[in-house]
Amino acid sequence: MHWTVTAHFERTDGEGTCDITHHGDQTFHFGTGGLIRVRVGPGSGVPVDARHGKKWRNLVPIAGTEERVHTVISAPADLSVCSQPSNVQADATPCSVTKPLAKGAVEKTWVVKPRRIVTMYDPLAYAFQPPFPTCHAQGFDLKQFFWSVLFTRGAELKLHGGSFSSRHAKLRGSFDTGSICMADWADTPRFVRCSEPHNATVETTWRMTFSR
Repeated sequence: MHWTVTAHFERTDGEGTCDITHHGDQTFHFGTGGLIRVRVGPGSGVPVDARHGKKWRNLVPIAGTEERVHTVISAPADLSVCSQPSNVQADATPCSVTKPLAKGAVEKTWVVKPRRIVTMYDPLAYAFQPPFPTCHAQGFDLKQFFWSVLFTRGAELKLHGGSFSSRHAKLRGSFDTGSICMADWADTPRFVRCSEPHNATVETTWRMTFSR
């Protein structure tokens, strides 16, 4: 994901505003970390279950990293005259950090077996992003904006190489969303055509393999 935002803060002396233009680049790399055993139950459309201890749950464990790069494009020379000092300091501080995903990160996978279709999303109730207290924590917090754009935005992944009923099969598929554009990022984000004015883009590439 890539975004550019200009924030406006009132000056403490009442003479206009403090304007800070800053840019964020956010990259996630994740996967199951290798082969894992899963269970696909009866029915045409069902969730994928993975073992968690002694129980099967429809949550697939994942591991990976999140990288954040925050760049300041322009800012006042004297930030002490700006209101909301904590927000001003965050917007005007560049940083570059990479961390592993939160411990216990999971995603949900749903399959439509007759059509060999898979969808995937991150459940909001579970932690995914690691803490970044010193690298613009609010601007990169996708939980407060749109989780769906990070992954598939309702996309369906078509699998090839057999069927779920085959005794020996390796079903594979890959998907690339291309650029998805949003306007008013960090305020009230909304999807728009990329030919329209926008200040954020996101692109997702993912693949999945089922073997038996």
